Amino acid sequence: MTREQVFEKVTQKMAELFDLDPAAIKPQSRFEDLELTSLDAIDLVIELQQMTGRKVSETGLRSVRTVEDPHAPRAGEQAPALHLIAVKVLLVSANQTGFPYPVYPLGLDHVAGAISPPHEVRILDLCPVPEDGVAEAIAGEIREFAPDAVGLSIRNIDNNDATAAEALLAPARGAVPLDLAIRASVA
Repeated sequence: MTREQVFEKVTQKMAELFDLDPAAIKPQSRFEDLELTSLDAIDLVIELQQMTGRKVSETGLRSVRTVEDPHAPRAGEQAPALHLIAVKVLLVSANQTGFPYPVYPLGLDHVAGAISPPHEVRILDLCPVPEDGVAEAIAGEIREFAPDAVGLSIRNIDNNDATAAEALLAPARGAVPLDLAIRASVA
């Protein structure tokens, strides 16, 4: 769902809940300008949670002053209302090469660190998982965590061995088969 679609849904819900003219609700509208109280904000959060099935951050809610700010929150800034819908992201390190030694998925860890709260991130490192257990490890993680998005990372596109070259990209493409992800998320 695009940012505009989310804003449209939030606008519709606010108009319905608080008997507001949808044309009066702008991204920069402050809640007090719309004559909404903190109790109205709580009602809106409950409706957003029911509408999306996702948790809304309580800490972020306390600092919201507008329907939507023009940028993502930075340290010390107000959190925009549309950034409050928490998203679960599963990041999968598809590397299974332990030669010459296992490598920690540092790049993926940096990506995880860049995803700011209230979003929840989990990393699944497949390096220590036996090859015949990969599908079940991924399916189990998807069932348990129920992510909204899955990111996939590989260590290299090949094994960097000129004497016995081995492509690593092809196996990574099948690390999260679409049918497995769909079946696990509905199971």
